[in-house]
Amino acid sequence: MAFASFKRVRLVTASSILALGALMGGHAARAEDAPEKDDAQASEASQEGVIVVTARRREESLSRVPVAVSVLTAEALSSRSINSESDLQTATPGLIVRSTQGSSQFNYAIRGQSIDAFSVSQPGVLTYINEFQTNALSAGSLYDLGSVQVLKGPQGTLFGRNTTGGAVLFSTARPEFDDLAGMVRGRAGNLGAWQLEGMINAPVGEGVALRLAGMVDQRKGFVKNLVNGKQLNNVDRWSTRGSLRFKLGDAIESTFVGEYGESKGNGDPLLLFSANAPGSLGPNGQALPATLTTFYSPILDSIAGAGAYAALQAAYPGSPDGGYGAFVDVQRALGTRATYLDADTGLAARSWYVLNTTTADISDDAQIKNIIGYSNNRNVSLFDQDGSPLPFYGYVQTLNRIKSFSEELQLSGKALDSRLSYIVGVYYSKESRRSGQDFRYFDLGPVANPVVAPMFGAPSLPLANHLEGDFDVSSIGAFVQTSFQLTDKLSATTGVRITKETNAFTEISGFAPFYPAGIKERRSDTKPSWTLGLEYQATRSLFLYATYRGSWRGGGFNYNAPPVSASAPDGGNRFDPETIQDVELGAKFLGDIGMVPARLNLAAYKSWVKKIQRVAYITFPDVGPGGATLNADGATFQGIEFDAEVSVAPGVKIGGAFNYADPKYTGNRQQTLFGTFLEFSTFADVTKYSGSGYFDVVTPLPGNAGDLRMRFDVYAQSSLYFSNYGESGAPGTKLPAYELVNARIGVDNIGGSGLSAAFFAKNIFDKEYYVGGIGLGTAGGYNLAVPGEPRTYGVDLTFRF
Repeated sequence: MAFASFKRVRLVTASSILALGALMGGHAARAEDAPEKDDAQASEASQEGVIVVTARRREESLSRVPVAVSVLTAEALSSRSINSESDLQTATPGLIVRSTQGSSQFNYAIRGQSIDAFSVSQPGVLTYINEFQTNALSAGSLYDLGSVQVLKGPQGTLFGRNTTGGAVLFSTARPEFDDLAGMVRGRAGNLGAWQLEGMINAPVGEGVALRLAGMVDQRKGFVKNLVNGKQLNNVDRWSTRGSLRFKLGDAIESTFVGEYGESKGNGDPLLLFSANAPGSLGPNGQALPATLTTFYSPILDSIAGAGAYAALQAAYPGSPDGGYGAFVDVQRALGTRATYLDADTGLAARSWYVLNTTTADISDDAQIKNIIGYSNNRNVSLFDQDGSPLPFYGYVQTLNRIKSFSEELQLSGKALDSRLSYIVGVYYSKESRRSGQDFRYFDLGPVANPVVAPMFGAPSLPLANHLEGDFDVSSIGAFVQTSFQLTDKLSATTGVRITKETNAFTEISGFAPFYPAGIKERRSDTKPSWTLGLEYQATRSLFLYATYRGSWRGGGFNYNAPPVSASAPDGGNRFDPETIQDVELGAKFLGDIGMVPARLNLAAYKSWVKKIQRVAYITFPDVGPGGATLNADGATFQGIEFDAEVSVAPGVKIGGAFNYADPKYTGNRQQTLFGTFLEFSTFADVTKYSGSGYFDVVTPLPGNAGDLRMRFDVYAQSSLYFSNYGESGAPGTKLPAYELVNARIGVDNIGGSGLSAAFFAKNIFDKEYYVGGIGLGTAGGYNLAVPGEPRTYGVDLTFRF
């Protein structure tokens, strides 16, 4: 561990100890008896199926919180075999887990808010672990969790300025003071897959408990590279987590959590999905880029002389006679389980974090909470960035290293005879990110290289570049949110956060002649986020709400454009903050329909976004292909989200969810970026329709043999674009609709022994589909897609004690 990182860990620990001392010194005596629940809480507590969420930074029932929330409890995570981020998407319609350059690099998208590959924007959907915002959540972190909550829509008041689309809250299972307990789970299945997961919870003294957990996940790849015989898309990762929880008296509680994980493997393939033909035109008559289909084809002979393409083809097995454009048809015929790639692929990633949460009850109705943490993430990947056996990109390596620290202090409680609930807080964070790329490209073979190189002002081919920059983003803010009970049934919520964000950028190594090393730039933005809402408990079972919210995400700098204080369309490298306003109307029902217990949630929303941040992939003059974040004029997003669950009989539940989204660009949709014409025409990561359904049965077997559990799930989504220029500069970026069917059948607690056994299967019908992609049609004239997982199945054995 580097010395600087060790100092930050010591800071987390020391600050937590100081916070404990301050909280103990200012502690007021806590009443022996907890406050009584109001009538609404008491009546709901008597109903079956109450789910507790923390969407407003306090524990509330899901059916009474005025936010669209999808929740996966610890039991749901286990019973549905949710082990990866792609599983989260199929379990939570409306959440898109987007893979851009492979399954190891993913982004969350909610209600159209996301980021593209190579973007320097902050994510529109942030991840939190125990209320600590971190990018160090590894691909193997989904074990021993208490719950996963997906909050939809802007959450900028309580969760920071960048949560314009929503937040994904991961809660680790906390240590328990009562008994020694443990769990061991083993899974084995096809593709040589095996997983081992374990947990032990141990009281280690009066008011002190320790919880240790870990997992190992292995699986062979499912996409065969026919050039070298390697099976790509393998899984090779492990992670371990420790949690220490202790109480000081009756009023103060503190929990430390630390996690470390590693992932490696032979890489994820990017499959060629479409390409522009030479001479093709866009809808406005503009010439579309077609670099690869022109130079990597028999047309090369007319440029470099007879036999040039044949010589190139002979050096790279799998290259089709018709060239790069013909390989589109070859890949389509191969499907998603095989390809031809000439460049190396690979992955090496590690991440870790340490955090502390300390709470102190300073009175019967007031509590102080301190959340402090540090995280560190490093990801190095190798890609074949052209998705073919031809050597346009012979080598691409990306490096992303993110270090982040944050400190948050809250005061929350109730006042005015418990009619007023409030939370007040201050927040500071600092994120240091280094992003870099090494790549070699445009190798046309021994015959063509010396002929073509002078055309590009280069001494020789292939070309090469190293691009690297440091981003230091600090944020300081203060927030307050209140909920006041106007009547027994009607409440009003108001909240505001003021945040100042400072973004400092240093170029380490850049595209000559644009960026000599060492140039530094800096900007600061200060903006508010807010929430205004009304909540109405119409009946014991029916809850209605209306919310108006606003949030934003900060501006920044592109590290492959000229260091000019102007936007990218004006020849510079800056982009401005994006702002969003949102209206949401919702209804939640938890009660009986006739004699049938049911839970129903409905939300309708509309969002207005100004200066929406988007990435443009272009070929920079005298530089080469790259991406730049820019601001479009604006956009609107509107949609409906619905989910339901009914208990048709004891132990028998039927449920499902449905999402509809309708986005539109507003204002001027056309821009010219360094000579490349662009038109925003589609929305990446937005599917118009998505939905799921499930059938869940739990019934005791005779003779105390155990509990039989059967679960069947289906998930479906309509087509999805992976480019914002899908009907203009990047045609052929529309992924087809697909549906997946999963099942799990097993027996829990066999004979009262603590042993459970189950058989599971995912993608039962072995559907071939894509989970994302990168649209480079506006740069080299081609587009790549990431394949989804095939049918997987296996057995799961769990022993609890």
